[in-house]
Amino acid sequence: MARRIAAVVFAVAAIAVGIVIRNTEERGPRRSVPDKVDPYEIFDDDQVSILCAPELAVLCERLSQMVTKTRVEPTWTTVDRLADGGALGADAWLTFRPLDEMAAARPGATSLGPASPVGRSPIVMAGPPAAVATVRAACPDARVLLSCAGGVAAIQLMLRDPATSAVGALALAVLAEELKVAGPEQPADAGTASLVAVLDRSRSTPIPYQDVARLQGNALALTLEADVGAWVNDLPYEQQRDFDQAAILYPFEARGVEVVVVPARSFTRANDLVRVLGSSSLLLALEGNGFEVPTRPPYLFPKRVYAGRPTIRYDLPPPPPARLRQLRALSRSGDRAAP
Repeated sequence: MARRIAAVVFAVAAIAVGIVIRNTEERGPRRSVPDKVDPYEIFDDDQVSILCAPELAVLCERLSQMVTKTRVEPTWTTVDRLADGGALGADAWLTFRPLDEMAAARPGATSLGPASPVGRSPIVMAGPPAAVATVRAACPDARVLLSCAGGVAAIQLMLRDPATSAVGALALAVLAEELKVAGPEQPADAGTASLVAVLDRSRSTPIPYQDVARLQGNALALTLEADVGAWVNDLPYEQQRDFDQAAILYPFEARGVEVVVVPARSFTRANDLVRVLGSSSLLLALEGNGFEVPTRPPYLFPKRVYAGRPTIRYDLPPPPPARLRQLRALSRSGDRAAP
């Protein structure tokens, strides 16, 4: 609760700083405000540096075209370093919630400030219409649709390896929720066995939906809905219309995954970060890559709506850090014994 309150305070403070900056530009510089206030000049002497999760590398590319230094690092590498008391090595971290909570879960891990959400997307299964139809026929219970799909013999499941990818672990958390995995510390044996069976039938890839779309076979991607949106948005306009009703399977209770910017606790130039978070380049990059932007009116940035899309629950808490650590350990390249 304290972290959520801190996040709200940070967001309010960021907005207030932005208002002060705009008023200063209109009225002329004051003694307490630096002479350089132009958004394209303020970083000349000391640019903001952002560390990015690999799944958000395309957003980093857009930010690097601005006046921002960016670097991509494997998410679990960042989490483990910060959890051991190490430094972020950048002014801010572009990642997924609750990875920031995982990084701060151990005593002494105090290098991060409160997170600000900038985008969101649910975990889904997506692929050719024929593969989706096969799953629907084999899995009539909508409450366990995705976890059932992982056991359909005719379907090849593609997902990011939870041992190396935060999205891979978050996707597995959606299946775990469907299977009603018990307790934050010890998964139920039946639930663990079911998840292991799903992983045994899956194929690890860093680009699940792109691979499925390329193969056009009996395969489905367990991934972010944003991956589908990004792929469709890259198609020529006349082809995009064919995908307006993309073949997507949603969980019975679709939970949204949030993209957050987490400042280093030592970072004090809040006005610089406000400019990055509020830049049209970042917002357009999020929308162009399939993410919803909670701060933008939908009539400005229309969200593609797919067939059967339920109301996405962004008010539900993310998986607790302890659960993600368990699911990470279940990966195909790791030890699948119950943690």
